[in-house]
Amino acid sequence: MKREAISEMYEWKGREDRKPFILRGARQVGKCTK
Repeated sequence: MKREAISEMYEWKGREDRKPFILRGARQVGKCTK
């Protein structure tokens, strides 16, 4: 399953003027996976 946030993270990573990436969402819903 590909999450929408992953494509946003790749876009953010490619920017020269990037700021810290804040990942927000409800608790215990899989914002972070291994």
